[in-house]
Amino acid sequence: MLLFSKNDNKSKKEEDALYVFSLSTSLAEELVSELRLAGMTKVSGIDTDVLASGAFQTPDDMKGAIIDVGSRTDVDNIVQSLQIKLPGGVWFCLVGNSDSISLAQQFADYNISYFNSSAQKGLIVQAAVSDKSEHSTRKKNAISIAVLGCKGGVGNTLLAYHIANHIVDERNASTLLVSGDRGSEDLDFILGKKMLQEFTPVRKNLDACSTSPTLHSELTEEVHQRFEFIVFEQAIQSISKEMMRSLVEESLCIILVVNRSYASVRVAKMMLEQVEVLHKINRITRRVFVCFNDLHPYKHSDIVVTDLERVLGRPFDVELPYVRGGLEKVSVKGPTLSAMQKGIDALTKKILGIDVAPEKFAFLKTLIRK
Repeated sequence: MLLFSKNDNKSKKEEDALYVFSLSTSLAEELVSELRLAGMTKVSGIDTDVLASGAFQTPDDMKGAIIDVGSRTDVDNIVQSLQIKLPGGVWFCLVGNSDSISLAQQFADYNISYFNSSAQKGLIVQAAVSDKSEHSTRKKNAISIAVLGCKGGVGNTLLAYHIANHIVDERNASTLLVSGDRGSEDLDFILGKKMLQEFTPVRKNLDACSTSPTLHSELTEEVHQRFEFIVFEQAIQSISKEMMRSLVEESLCIILVVNRSYASVRVAKMMLEQVEVLHKINRITRRVFVCFNDLHPYKHSDIVVTDLERVLGRPFDVELPYVRGGLEKVSVKGPTLSAMQKGIDALTKKILGIDVAPEKFAFLKTLIRK
């Protein structure tokens, strides 16, 4: 279906709202004016930076968007941010200050049209009203998030469950929790439900999958179109490099879960190497977070966190402190947030591109890390 077809009847055309997102009032006003002159009746400008860190709420009636990226030229980060923030099935194009042909081509590789905001306003309007705009419509497809355990028993299944719940709380988006073929077999125990059907309802906007695929791609196209987020958990300590590469290629965001062991950190390092290979070969980046989950109370003979980070070659993005009883003792909601809850909440916000306020006295915690 064409979003802005000249042949649509009046009632249909009025349903297709288009928004111009830009901090430049003059640019937004000019584009809105040009679009209305071209026959589009439901066009509005919104003074906001879609790519800025923080929550972004799309209008309910939005069927199309013109997004001002300003002077940004980091194509991979822009595309990944838009994939997270924009709902599927919405037509959009980008405008910016750069007139680089190579930059436009890089966006074209993602099937996204990019226009110079000064010299190509006419082409922007033409793209929005043309019958040929269908090729720029982003097909609705679930955002795939992989929670990968780098050693047996590091808590990736429970962490994936909490992340899925937090995504529902933050975005009110339909989310599917999937346990891979090397994932935990205790998902029914964690959920407190019998996995007797393809989709097991967990709560509003959250389902769990009873099948055990090896990769995201083994889920049907119908599944990817039905849900906005798929949280896929899997253990990876014994898989091949080819399987690691496939997981990297199919996941928009990757969370590597390690514990206080060199073995888990070395597996995480191998995954990071596969992410780097994908970037070098195909110029494709992936958002990766390494989560340290402390499963036991610290003893003086244990490996310290800084030594693990030295082997990994980078600091941990999130550190979940030891909780007696493990993650299963952490409630999804509560009147107060424990240190574990705060860590999971901070991780989910990073996944969704939401600003995370710096923790008070964090520098003191850095000095006494164990």
